[in-house]
Amino acid sequence: MDTLTIPIIFIEDDQDDKEIMTEIVNDLQIDHPLLFFDSTEQAMDFLAGSPEKPFIIFCDTNFPRKNGLALKKAIDQHPVLKGKSIPFILYSSIARQADIDLVYKELTVQGFFLKPITYNETRTIMKTIFDYWIVCKHPSK
Repeated sequence: MDTLTIPIIFIEDDQDDKEIMTEIVNDLQIDHPLLFFDSTEQAMDFLAGSPEKPFIIFCDTNFPRKNGLALKKAIDQHPVLKGKSIPFILYSSIARQADIDLVYKELTVQGFFLKPITYNETRTIMKTIFDYWIVCKHPSK
């Protein structure tokens, strides 16, 4: 399958974080197109209305209206989106234990990561995630 047609989705409303993620993906020579959404509502509209099966979703947890946890819950309850088995990674500048417990006990997320401080730390985490999902066998492949 041609990776140039399978998008990586970032749900992120911070422009600096978007630029860093773009730079890291380019630096790692990941050949998937990037789609950015400023809100979980925009992302859900795209996901529900698109036949595309994204490679992976990276979602911040903190948004003004519907947070990343609520988005994952909505995806899990949507019969078509749940069937796509899209890897879903939450990342945040805050990791509350209650949120961590929720995502692993009640939601089907594939990871919860704190946003690192430095570019190199962020790159290392992103490389680890991409390396894993590139070789992992899962229903969305």
